[in-house]
Amino acid sequence: MSRRPSSRHQETIARVVVALYPPVSALGGKVLPEPGVLWEEEGEDNVAPDVAVVLADRLGIVQEKIRGAPNLIVEILSTGIEARRRDLEAKRDLYLRRGVVEYWVIELDARCLRRMTRGLSDWVEQVLSEADVVRTSLLPEWEGTHVRSLLP
Repeated sequence: MSRRPSSRHQETIARVVVALYPPVSALGGKVLPEPGVLWEEEGEDNVAPDVAVVLADRLGIVQEKIRGAPNLIVEILSTGIEARRRDLEAKRDLYLRRGVVEYWVIELDARCLRRMTRGLSDWVEQVLSEADVVRTSLLPEWEGTHVRSLLP
């Protein structure tokens, strides 16, 4: 049995969905909380991120589960060394290798957001404090939101 995330974790997922839903849906995309993402039917790379954003250019990957790389994935960092390693190393590498355009990691305890955008051969990382505004070039008309508004 897998353990369910804390209520703080779940509230952060809800806040991310609420912030991203209007600009993403205005462009014909989808914001999906806790979707399954499959690259291969029984592959060990299959994951369930906290939030996935699929824009109109990739809508074909949205089926019963997502079958391919979302444009943006958001993970809420769980407590513990293993969770940190998984989200900041293993998933970071996986999402880059599989074609995700942006990867955000929200660190509840540090009250910050790590925004990673695809570079030539690796992620370009920016750490935003709770006073900063997070924006993305994936949503050019979106004015962004303060990181603090995503934190419970």
